[in-house]
Amino acid sequence: MARRSSSPSLALLVAAALLLCAFMPAFVRADSCVATLYGGDSFMSSLSFVDGLSAKVLQGGMFRNANTDISFQVSGQSGALYLAPEGSRSSAVVDLGSSDSIAARYRVNPPQGALYATIQYVDDMLALFLTQDSLQPFYPSDIAGLGSLQASTAFTPVAGSIYLVRESSSSYYPETVTKLMILDYQPGKSVTFRYDVIQGVSTGNCVFNPDQGRTLLAVGFEEPAPVVPSPPSNAPVPPPPASSSGHSTAYFVVVLVVSLCSVLALGISMATLVLVLLRTQSSYTSIN
Repeated sequence: MARRSSSPSLALLVAAALLLCAFMPAFVRADSCVATLYGGDSFMSSLSFVDGLSAKVLQGGMFRNANTDISFQVSGQSGALYLAPEGSRSSAVVDLGSSDSIAARYRVNPPQGALYATIQYVDDMLALFLTQDSLQPFYPSDIAGLGSLQASTAFTPVAGSIYLVRESSSSYYPETVTKLMILDYQPGKSVTFRYDVIQGVSTGNCVFNPDQGRTLLAVGFEEPAPVVPSPPSNAPVPPPPASSSGHSTAYFVVVLVVSLCSVLALGISMATLVLVLLRTQSSYTSIN
């Protein structure tokens, strides 16, 4: 009986690797996580921001804490989000308001639905990233609440609002700052939000990559108006945004090239898979 060659199996692995590479840009460019927490559910009511997993694990028939960063607790027909609720950790939260209210307050004009992604740390400064060379720092009065960490911080979520959350270190991660936007809130039942860790850790399932985010954002932004918004009376005037120097076109070319490479890699992988299947069928035919 003829001996079956192992080359089809090796070729199949190569084809699978190429197929994965073809889809990799779609994975990398997903810069946010989305979670739904359910009140009254021991497993689905809490979350770890960095890895995006449930903060509870089942050991010996009991639920145990595995780094709770946020927890949704209900009481009757109402509910609240609790930050770093277990152990000796402390936290702080500020409500920046809706995307529209932030855009109006800072007089910026991002693409529809993109303002959340502009909120980043740039050289340890919280700012709205407008273009490659244009930043709008947050007014100190808007983010002053992050400076005071307290135990048992809680707030009632408001659909459409964007929040900044600062939490002290745990046995798993150092101190972090996370942005989150409430997508849906069902009082007494559940809350759904989009979130990204923007400072404190550099790797994780739900850690925002500023380089990738800026590449995508720079493509769609209009040049910000030269008018500097009037800050609250108790806040210093931030410097005006620097003018853009045409980097948006360069970034558009980068994104276009990456997309074309993805399509090419997909085509090669599909052709390789077809070839492997044909060879495998031929091999089995010769054996039989």
